[in-house]
Amino acid sequence: MQAETIDLTGLMCPIPILRIKQKLAVSASGTVLRLLCTDPQAPEDFKIFASRGAIELLNITETASGSEITIRKKEP
Repeated sequence: MQAETIDLTGLMCPIPILRIKQKLAVSASGTVLRLLCTDPQAPEDFKIFASRGAIELLNITETASGSEITIRKKEP
């Protein structure tokens, strides 16, 4: 499945998580999202979000401008 890119640059906690929760609410199980984040706390926030069971954290890559986080929506 092709990952949809979501640009969350310039947004600080808790906005990236809230935006992704909204997106996941209308997405099918198995949807893969590639998140572009500049908030330095975003990788840790998405690790915590994944530990709560709604998503699978596939990858976190640090970039020159922040981080790229890839997630997949889990089955309900």
